[in-house]
Amino acid sequence: MPPTGRSISHWSRSFEAPTYGDLIETNGIPPHLGAVTLLASTPGGWFAAPSCSWRSGRTFADHSNTLSYSDHAIWSLQVGRKHPSGWTATLGINNIFDRSSIASTAGALDRAGPSASTAIFLPTPPRAFSLRIEYEW
Repeated sequence: MPPTGRSISHWSRSFEAPTYGDLIETNGIPPHLGAVTLLASTPGGWFAAPSCSWRSGRTFADHSNTLSYSDHAIWSLQVGRKHPSGWTATLGINNIFDRSSIASTAGALDRAGPSASTAIFLPTPPRAFSLRIEYEW
């Protein structure tokens, strides 16, 4: 069976903020983000689905664009078998390369100063393994 794939992407735009008088980026929203998954399966029911989600460009944590965090890409893999009797077993590995970065913020600041706390930044989850067993009738 030929491989199939799906992808999503997003591009955000800047706007002029009357408070700061400049063209600024929307805080909390990266300029570009997306995800892609490729699914390959065999007639015997075996399948593999590598995927990658990414965020590129600086993402600002405040309305005045003074505090930001950078881009990242997270790779994952799902492998398994769908049995004709209705059972499916899937082994998943998320964040394969155990990449640590900032996933998002816990909120938005108005204007971050030099003493801005980094406690608002939330980390990406570490590498994780999962096993899923399903039955369809």
